[in-house]
Amino acid sequence: MSSTFTKEALPVETVSGTASPLAKAPQEALIIRMAEAENHTAPKVRHTLAWVMAVILLLPVLYVLSAAPVCWVHEHTQGKVFSYQFVHTFYAPLIWVYHHPSKVSDFMHWYTHFWHIR
Repeated sequence: MSSTFTKEALPVETVSGTASPLAKAPQEALIIRMAEAENHTAPKVRHTLAWVMAVILLLPVLYVLSAAPVCWVHEHTQGKVFSYQFVHTFYAPLIWVYHHPSKVSDFMHWYTHFWHIR
């Protein structure tokens, strides 16, 4: 059994000198179906990956930006909504950055003053 290619680049097997273009058709159909399945799932995977990346990038930003409004609510409700312990535990990394000079702490000082937080 030998294998040759036609002008259309389809594999053709010859058995006893007789060309049989359909000899590999089931295998080729399976490969085509698998490729089509990959093409249908690829956009879903990319869409999911985009959402995951957006969440990964936005969560730290939202964490930092939420600190001042939470502190404002804490001050104006005398700790009835957010307790002192919650604020100081949840935002401990930001409190540490706030008290150590850097460009990020400069932004945090400006941001807390923007919200009129003592």
